[in-house]
Amino acid sequence: MVRRQPTRAEEAHICEGLVPRGDGDRAVLVVVALAGPAVWAELCAGSSEAELGAVLEHAWTFFDVVPRIWHFETRASLGPALMELARRHGATARPLASHRPMARGPGESALRRVPERLLRRHVLRDLDHANRLLLAVVEEWDRGR
Repeated sequence: MVRRQPTRAEEAHICEGLVPRGDGDRAVLVVVALAGPAVWAELCAGSSEAELGAVLEHAWTFFDVVPRIWHFETRASLGPALMELARRHGATARPLASHRPMARGPGESALRRVPERLLRRHVLRDLDHANRLLLAVVEEWDRGR
């Protein structure tokens, strides 16, 4: 898990990307971005609704706020479990609508800033270790602001 300075926000942008782990499986890098510099990023073993829901719960706990609208920037499945999680939190979950087909939201922009060295197969074999390295990168981003 990775954290940046939290801010309160009405909306969250959620993006996920698949990364090869080197053991025949893939890790999923999930980035949750709020307004301003607030970002939560976490690597997990899969992309099931349960795993994505757990990452969102970690983000809401860290931010100490549950945004009212959750925009999914990628083709994440907004299945019944995620819709129920949003409903329990009094939120709305939906795909990010963009008037410009090539436009990127804040979650995807943050996802693209993760250094490739953290997404190499030998690093991703141990997700706990990879998340600790990811935390160091995000702290470095904060110092550079």
